[in-house]
Amino acid sequence: MTVTASQTSQKGEKIMEKKRVMALFASGAMFVLVALLVAPQFIWLAGLAGFATGYIGYEARGFFKAVPQAYQKSRILIAPVLDWLKETRPFLYSSAVLGTIATTTVFYWPIKSDVQDIIQKRGHLPTEHFIMLISFFFLFDFVFSNFALLIVCGLAELGARQKNVYFPKVDIGRRECNEIPATYSNVFHCCAVGFAFLITTTVMFCLLKGWYYLAVGIWSALKFVGHFSYYLFKLIHSKGRIICGLYGVLGGLITWAFLVPETANLIQSFFLIFCGGSISVVIGKVLGFEIMAKRILKIVPNGASAV
Repeated sequence: MTVTASQTSQKGEKIMEKKRVMALFASGAMFVLVALLVAPQFIWLAGLAGFATGYIGYEARGFFKAVPQAYQKSRILIAPVLDWLKETRPFLYSSAVLGTIATTTVFYWPIKSDVQDIIQKRGHLPTEHFIMLISFFFLFDFVFSNFALLIVCGLAELGARQKNVYFPKVDIGRRECNEIPATYSNVFHCCAVGFAFLITTTVMFCLLKGWYYLAVGIWSALKFVGHFSYYLFKLIHSKGRIICGLYGVLGGLITWAFLVPETANLIQSFFLIFCGGSISVVIGKVLGFEIMAKRILKIVPNGASAV
């Protein structure tokens, strides 16, 4: 049986129609899901999530195929950072992990009840409180990581002496060093010198190197994200993606504005998410195809879809 060109075209159109419906439904459902979590303070996040879902969901396979290509074209911008991270740094990375564990343990439990009280009273955690908590967490994490580095280096040094070995990158020149007696004054003096060195390097890192590394890291990340997004956009962009994203957000916004109550239980939330996706499909097919394309713009020949 011979397949004609028109049959092939109709089959392809049906496949694209399924993709559009799935993208519209996912976009509207994602909008409502995020809106139930963050609205009304951050309703714009729901809009971004809904649009991104519709934009990516339309021809999702093409999006995932384009991601590695865009990454390979943009990777050179963060290659120095990746190479630095790949280097073996057992003292630094071990200390960072231990410091983060200690910070989480010491920092989290004392404020857990206060944060829960604020959320119960206000219904959410205010943005300024969230920023303050994150800032203090990183500050404590840095301090604890420095002390963890001191402990790791001390234990590693002690173990190395017991095994009669040394770490070349840490103990270069030990065999040429002068030997001193283990007196109280020498031990206390070495502890004081080590503590002063730790404080000096910490202060210098906070004032100079830390900000430099942070600026370089942020700039490299921004350049990478910008170039990656640009190449990815060139590879996958189409009018269909824009339309699915916009109509999906519109359907989700209508659902949130007219159907979402002040409080919703789990079953109601699932129903509202389904309604958001369904309304987006109806709006995309009726408003986008039947009204805008066929009756107003009149650009759809032979019943083909507008998107």
